[in-house]
Amino acid sequence: MKRFLSICGRGIDIAERISNLGSGWLIIFIILLILSDVSCRFFVSKSIAGAYNLAEIIMVGICFLPMAYTQREKGHVAVDFLVLRLKERPRQAMEMVSTFLSFVISILLFYRSAAEAKIAVDLLLTTSGIVKWPAWPLKILVAFGFFLLCIRIAIQLSQQMRLIIRGREHHAF
Repeated sequence: MKRFLSICGRGIDIAERISNLGSGWLIIFIILLILSDVSCRFFVSKSIAGAYNLAEIIMVGICFLPMAYTQREKGHVAVDFLVLRLKERPRQAMEMVSTFLSFVISILLFYRSAAEAKIAVDLLLTTSGIVKWPAWPLKILVAFGFFLLCIRIAIQLSQQMRLIIRGREHHAF
């Protein structure tokens, strides 16, 4: 069982890193797209058709793909000036409650985004504008981002519960 969990943990780590890397490549692509569009407007006095819509679409991947990796690296915004003043056990309990609430909210967001992705795939949803870009892959990216986030938060929650039960010092996850 321990070996299975270790393999799953490594798989999640790899998926988080790949999705984070994918987000980075999307940033590079959007920079090149906008640079090309501005250059075309400057030199040819014409914009690239659909570039603005495509840039909007790419932002979805940039925002939702790295969520789990950011959670793992503790990069999300947290207001913890009161919690840090508590003693170790109450602080761990408060962090566990906070993580549990984050988990519940993430599951709800995953459930809803997966339902929206299914509808978008069934309809082969496209964007409006000059160029009809497919929108259904973006809905899948949002659901995938929330799925990875749910898994990461579940891992952190289980680690926090184990620390509270064993009564050990709180460590980074």
